[in-house]
Amino acid sequence: VNHPNLGHIYFVGEQDGYHFFAMEFIEGQDLQARVEAEGPLDLETALGVLAQAAEGLAAAHRAGVVHRDVKPSNILVQIDGAARVTDFGLARSLEADVHTTQADTILGTPTYMSPEQCRSQPADERADIYALGLTAWFLLVGRLPYRAESLGELIDAQLNTPLPSVVEEQPELPEALDELLHRMCAKAPEDRFHTMREVVAAIERCMPRPILPGSLVARGVAAGIDLVPVAGFAALIDIVVRRVFDGGAFSETWGGSHGTVLLFALYHVGSEIRWGTTLGKWLLQLRVLTARGVKPRARVVLPRFLIRYPAAIFGMLLPASFIPWAEEAGTIAQLAVIAASSLTYVAWRQRSVSDMLTRTCVAVDLEQDA
Repeated sequence: VNHPNLGHIYFVGEQDGYHFFAMEFIEGQDLQARVEAEGPLDLETALGVLAQAAEGLAAAHRAGVVHRDVKPSNILVQIDGAARVTDFGLARSLEADVHTTQADTILGTPTYMSPEQCRSQPADERADIYALGLTAWFLLVGRLPYRAESLGELIDAQLNTPLPSVVEEQPELPEALDELLHRMCAKAPEDRFHTMREVVAAIERCMPRPILPGSLVARGVAAGIDLVPVAGFAALIDIVVRRVFDGGAFSETWGGSHGTVLLFALYHVGSEIRWGTTLGKWLLQLRVLTARGVKPRARVVLPRFLIRYPAAIFGMLLPASFIPWAEEAGTIAQLAVIAASSLTYVAWRQRSVSDMLTRTCVAVDLEQDA
């Protein structure tokens, strides 16, 4: 098999009863050694080498060969970044009976071995998909997903323990990675991807995309749109509260500014936590992202909202019925934030004050159809 992501075999022969092959010299470092020396790989690098390894394995599978020992130490990365899958010492033909060579014998590296290999059952290309999924987990986290003190515990984990969430280990990673790795490492072969080409396509969908900042006008229009459904619901709540409480102090406070501000906060914060966008941003094809290009978590979304809308703080904590100047102070604070954000947007890489303080940005959502 001649492929840029596979180690080339130049000659196969026999000498004095010993079989041998001559392989090209690949100048580079294997992924096991790299992670042990430098720690987990960043998302873009990890997905890049995994996609290349999957391309190489796909070429082997097309030629009718299953590797059966895919692991980080068998993937070399050259100085130019090219990944090469090597060491087909356990490879077998897919057209032949791919049982192990001896009864009750396990061939492979247990830490990366598929459940069917652990059971000494036939192993096809889906066994390589499983091992590549465990390899991906190791590259992104820096350790193996299954911790065991004995070979028996390790085999039991490979057979019965679902793959731990990679996003729980590395919260900055996109949630789509969990779906990808769980499917690659499904215990039943039929639940995995069927071919390495499918794996390559799935990896490419998880690749970090370029972050294009949304325009200042689009962000302003999106903020205006977000007020429309909130104003409608607030009006409805106001009517209900006033009728129920018949014009009392509670209805004046919570049926008016308090109710509107609380509803706006719940809508805005809840939408960005759940979807990374709001109705206005979604219509303008905008999305809130962290520096790593993923949806921010609640601990980032809430302070981001409070920085963007100081008027909400005044409206909730200092109602005008108690402090006459609260509404004017909230308006002044809001106008100050808008002015400061406009200045920083122009002067500092198209980011507002809230973007800078929370290390986020509002970017064009490239996944939406134009």
